Amino acid sequence: MTVRGSISEERKVEVLLEEYRVLYTLALFRLSALDRRVPLAVGALGAFLVAVAALPWTAQIVVLMVVPISLIWVVRTTISHARSFEDCLRRIEHIEQRTNAIAGEELLLFQSRHPSRGRTTGGRSGGETVAAVMLASGLTLAATGWLADLAFKDLAITPFLGYLAAIGAYLCWMYAMYRQYRYTPNPISRKGSLGEGDEHQGSKGRHSQIMGCAATGRSEALQRALSRVLRLAGRIPP
Repeated sequence: MTVRGSISEERKVEVLLEEYRVLYTLALFRLSALDRRVPLAVGALGAFLVAVAALPWTAQIVVLMVVPISLIWVVRTTISHARSFEDCLRRIEHIEQRTNAIAGEELLLFQSRHPSRGRTTGGRSGGETVAAVMLASGLTLAATGWLADLAFKDLAITPFLGYLAAIGAYLCWMYAMYRQYRYTPNPISRKGSLGEGDEHQGSKGRHSQIMGCAATGRSEALQRALSRVLRLAGRIPP
């Protein structure tokens, strides 16, 4: 059974600062991943525009079909990194506030007093990166529609434009969900080591054990009484 208050305030601060250090390492990883997203999206857009014109007609159709749906992966992973970065920042902010409360003065202030705190999911870096990736994705969809109009020739282009519109709508929906995201930690369950069901099972087990011992005692008493009767009857040696 865990005893509350079993560690000192100094030890609590040490644990919080260790988590603080690890979270900053994770935040740097998420930030570097976000920084690589914009060059990836812009480079992919440029390569797409250059490569499509040089491909044969059949390959052009395949590329025009595959590239738009691959944008979903780019946007989803970018938003995932931004949300994870937001989680790190909010937890770092909570550790700063908790440490300051234990110390009785304001020692750690960077995240809890940051100008962009609570304004954009993932801070300024996350918000700008997601917006830039969304812009590059929108330009890629527009370029795909324009190139498809040239490549499809006599084929019906309306279904393909509907395909692009559906992808664009899904990307906008993901962006809207990203803007609404807020860090909400899950509550910690603080149940005791022995719940009501466990207590019931434990009482049943103890009752079965007592009854078993009683039955064993009765059996041994009966055997001793039977032995005495048989000895008295002279049927078995003493």
